Formats: sequence, C-alpha cells, structure tokens
Amino acid sequence: MLRTERGPQLDQIHHRNFILASKAFPRIVVGVLVAICVVAGLWRLAQPTAAKSNASGNVNPIAVTGLVKFPDPNSSEAESQMLNLFAQRRYLSEHANPNYWTADPLSQPERLEPLLRSLQEGQPADQRQAALTQLIQAPSSVVPILLDTLASPDPSVRRGVAYVLGSQRAPEAEDSLFFATFDPDPDVRAAAVWALGELGTPFIIPRLEWLEAAETNSGVSQAARAAENQVYANVATGLGVPPSGVRAVTVATSSGRLYAATESTLYAPRDLGWGQVGTVPDVPTALAAAGDNGQVIYLGTKQAGAFRSLTGGSTWEAINSGLPTGSRFAVTAVAVDPSNASQVYITLAKSEASQVPLTPFGIFQSMDGGNSWASLTPWNVDYVTTRLVIDPGTPGYLFGLTEGGAWQYPLNAAKHP
Repeated sequence: MLRTERGPQLDQIHHRNFILASKAFPRIVVGVLVAICVVAGLWRLAQPTAAKSNASGNVNPIAVTGLVKFPDPNSSEAESQMLNLFAQRRYLSEHANPNYWTADPLSQPERLEPLLRSLQEGQPADQRQAALTQLIQAPSSVVPILLDTLASPDPSVRRGVAYVLGSQRAPEAEDSLFFATFDPDPDVRAAAVWALGELGTPFIIPRLEWLEAAETNSGVSQAARAAENQVYANVATGLGVPPSGVRAVTVATSSGRLYAATESTLYAPRDLGWGQVGTVPDVPTALAAAGDNGQVIYLGTKQAGAFRSLTGGSTWEAINSGLPTGSRFAVTAVAVDPSNASQVYITLAKSEASQVPLTPFGIFQSMDGGNSWASLTPWNVDYVTTRLVIDPGTPGYLFGLTEGGAWQYPLNAAKHP
C-alpha cells in the first residue's frame, strides 16, 4: 500500500482557505438573497396590473399599494432589511404559538372565568360593570362558553350573561335565551326577554305575547312589551315601512309559519326577506295562524269583522255568523287554541261615533273554526282587550291584556247566553 503524508505547508494553505471561505460565506448568502428579492420586485413592477388602470378606468388600489419599494441592493440598508426580515421569520417559526394570529385569549374558559366570577352576587358594582364591558366587546368566539354559563347556579351570573348575549346580538343564542325566559328568577327572565328583543327575531312573538298577558312579575311583562316593540320595528325595517305601519305579526306555533300584516297587505318570509302574499279585506287589528301547515289564518279587522283564510292569506272569507256587525264594531284580539285549530276566541269593541274611543263589548268563542260564534259570559272587563293568549301549560284559562292590565278567564265557567 502506498502512503503519503501532508507537509506543514499544505496544512497551512488549507487552513487559510478555510478561514477565507468562512468569512465570505455569509456575504455570499446575503448577496444571493438580495438578488432574488430584487429580481422578484422588478418582475412585479413589470406586471401590467401594477401600473395600469383596471377595466373601469380606475387605478387598481390593491396593485398600487401592494408594491414594495426596495432600496439599493448593494447598500447597507438592503442588507440590514433582509437580515431583519429573515430573523423575524425564523423567530416566529421557532417560538410563536401556531395559533398566534387566530386564537383569542377570551375564547379560552380559563381566561373567561375571572370575568364571569365578577358577575356573581355580592361583587362590587364597578367590578361587575367592567366585566360586562369586556365581555360585550369580546369576539363571537366566547358565545359558546356564555351559552353554557346560562346554566350557572348564580342568578346574577345568568342575568349578566343574558345581557351580554343580547348586547352582542348573537343569533345562535336565540334558543338558549328563549329557555331562559322560564328561569325561576324574574330578573333573569327580564334580561333574557330584553336580549331576545335585541335579536329582533319575530319567531319569539308567541312567547312575548304570553309573558305580556300572563306573567305575574311586572318587570318581566314590561320587558316583554318592549321586546315586542323591538321585534315589530325589525319587521318594519324588513318590509320597508315605518314601525307604525306593521299592524300585526303572528307565528303558527304548530308549524312556525310566520306572517306580518300592514294596513293593506299580508306578507310572509321569502328567500332572505319578505314577500307579498296578498291584500287584506280591511285594516287589520289582530292576526292568528294555525293548522298543521300554518295555512289557516284568522284576521280581525277595524270595521268589517272577522275573516278566515284556508290558503295562507291568498284568499279570504268573512266569518261573522253570530257576531254583531257594522262599522261600529272592531275585532281587537284573536287567539286560536294550539291544540285545536277549530277553537277560536275573539274580543270585540264598539264606538258610538267615529271619533269616540272604543269600549269593550265582549268575548266570543267559536268551536267550528269561525263558522259560528257565541258570546261568553259573565264578562266584566272595563278596558279594551288588545291581546288574547291560550297557553297549553295552563289549560282551562284564557288570558287577556288591556291598557289597564291583564286578566284571565276560566273557560270551564263560561256560559252561553
């Protein structure tokens, strides 16, 4: 085997070359990177979308503002910018949370817990208000946690969370807030009702009507009335009419079918808005929908009595047999038994002259879908009834609402004259 040995001179040459290469290598790398970026920048400058106008004749703002002005590639400024850029990218890739740009701290339960504790009973008012402000301003990612918190054993927390959900107008909270209107604490019920009003969905109308007429806590019933006004305003916006232009809104509880009436027209949801169903025979004063498909509609009017539609409002027929008729009588409220679409109740009011306020005239019942009516007695309500409610959970009673307050009528004690 032939063996050779390196001499001291050869070792010195290799050592010197290694040192020179080590010093030159970083400059070569930086130079190559700078050259690549310069070529990329020049290529972008040459693109027609960057300097030319778009088809409409306007300068493309994205193309113009998206360009980067590079410094002289041979300058120390260019070298410094490139080194900083790659240093930042390397740091982020090695140290940053992979969810850094999308994760929200408040969406984590452990971050929300201190704020929710601040809502508990007995906490200072300023601390509670600060927590509410932060939760209201939090992104929508906190909503699922807030929905779970509606089951908190502390009513103050439940009340605060309902307020936050209403302030955020979180549509996914509608079902949970609806169930919160049955909360044993009246303050929680009132907060949930207020929140539903902020959401403005008309599908909560039946619940709001029941709370107005049958809720024993005045704060909750007042909140329900304010929420109903908010819903009507929301419907008016969808119809393109002033709030006073919406005469009645109803939901068929069996099918969820929704209707809204103005002074002359009946509407129903269509696509993403509202569509005209048809005209109404007289100025509406009350509206109720029933039937498995929601196609049965009972309409109370200002001067022409009661009407029924079996076609979802496209056609109408008068149903006044057994009712006093004439321009002096107005139907002021209508209710249909949710368990029996043929069992209908209406209240009437009359005036002696066109300018005289209405006075209550009585309550009438139909057991055959409006084909015939009979007056119920005794009747001693001194104010005009504007709302009638039948609640399956309270069988045997009819609830009414007047300007003077609410009343309930025991149907098993009713007599026909």
